[in-house]
Amino acid sequence: MRLAHRLTAVLAILAATTVLAGCTAGGGPSGGSAPDIAQLSPGDGGVRTETGDTDRSVVSTASVSLISSDPAKDTERIVTIVTDAGGRVDNRTDSPATIDTPASGSLTVRIPANRLESALTAIKEIGELRHSSLSSTDVTDQAIDLDARVTALRASTTRLLALIDRASTTADLIQLESALSERQADLDSLEAQRDALTDAVEYATVQVEVQSPAAVAGAAPGDFWGGIVVGFTSLVAFFSGLLVVLGILLPWLILLGLMAAAVWFGLRRRRAAPVEPVQPADTNSYSPGQATEPSAPPRPPLPPEHSRTTPHNQTPDSPA
Repeated sequence: MRLAHRLTAVLAILAATTVLAGCTAGGGPSGGSAPDIAQLSPGDGGVRTETGDTDRSVVSTASVSLISSDPAKDTERIVTIVTDAGGRVDNRTDSPATIDTPASGSLTVRIPANRLESALTAIKEIGELRHSSLSSTDVTDQAIDLDARVTALRASTTRLLALIDRASTTADLIQLESALSERQADLDSLEAQRDALTDAVEYATVQVEVQSPAAVAGAAPGDFWGGIVVGFTSLVAFFSGLLVVLGILLPWLILLGLMAAAVWFGLRRRRAAPVEPVQPADTNSYSPGQATEPSAPPRPPLPPEHSRTTPHNQTPDSPA
């Protein structure tokens, strides 16, 4: 009995020593020692979990192109089909008919993956099917990896919070809070990625285009009359573009015309101005300090005229 009591006491002492050693190794700051944050690293994403073929994560995308005589009405019918299937509309564009372009509609919808096939069948029956496609991408490994990394980061964050509660020095507290902030940012990012991937798996993305027959036929004329229509349409489009260009240039042409008219009017007025005659200099006037020029010699007097008239029968040289 004494031997049994001694063995029990020894085992109790060993157990207590083991517990204290474990608490000292991983129990946080004790006696002023800094915690070993490296031991709390989440690693490269944790342990992967094998998944059977019945629980695969698949992202599905599809596209449908339809020809409809009334794109706006049929686009509204597609929206009704999507909402009845439990889906939603992420983007919608309605283009009414104009002189140059026919009416059309475009939709980006999200349909639950388990009701995708029935919804696509209903959408294809609305109009004349022109094109359709469906693709699937297996993202099971990516989903498992994100789940494991999120789980590991959450556990690391919980341990850091416990260490912060037991921190005894300011330096340990600052170091632990910095590590916690970094881990929390990584955790938020991973959770956002996982939520986006989960949404892509649960809701398939479908792109739907609804066009009128005129839009499809206008792409390539199939006969002579179709070519005439396309040619006339292009001619109208050309003159429409020319009118737009003239409208842009008209203010500049008006400004240049006004400037040219102002220049022409100024030149014409300058040519029509009268020229003042040059007054001859007065040679008789004399002013002090002005040098006098020698005047020309006086002209000799004209000879006096004859006082009597020479008879007609006499010459100046004949005697009287």
